Amino acid sequence: MSDNLNDINNNDLKDQRSLLDYLNKDMTDRDQHDFENTISDDVFLTDAIEGLDKIRDKKNIAADVMHLNAELKKQVSKNKRRKDKRKLADQPWIYYTVILILILVVLAYIVIRKIN
Repeated sequence: MSDNLNDINNNDLKDQRSLLDYLNKDMTDRDQHDFENTISDDVFLTDAIEGLDKIRDKKNIAADVMHLNAELKKQVSKNKRRKDKRKLADQPWIYYTVILILILVVLAYIVIRKIN
C-alpha cells in the first residue's frame, strides 16, 4: 500500500504542469492537440479534467491539489497507525508461554501414562 500511496502522491510535476497549462489554455494549439490525444485513452484523467474545468478560480487549483494531497497523506497515515495498533506486537514472552504450556501438557501426559 505504501508503494501505491507513493505512486499517487509523486505524480510527475511535468504532467501536473501540463494539466494546469491545458486548463488555463496556456498551451499552443499543437501542444493542446498532443495533450488531448494523450488523455483521450485515460477515462479517469478525462473525468478529472471535466471536473477541474468547472472550477471558476483556476489560479488556486495547484494550492487545492497540494491541500488535498496533504489531507490524503494524513488520513492514510492515520489509518496505517490505527492498523498497526491492532496488530499483535511481536513479544517474546508469548512464545515462551506457549512453549511452557506445551511442555507442561507433555509432562502431564507422561505422568498420567506412568500412573496407569
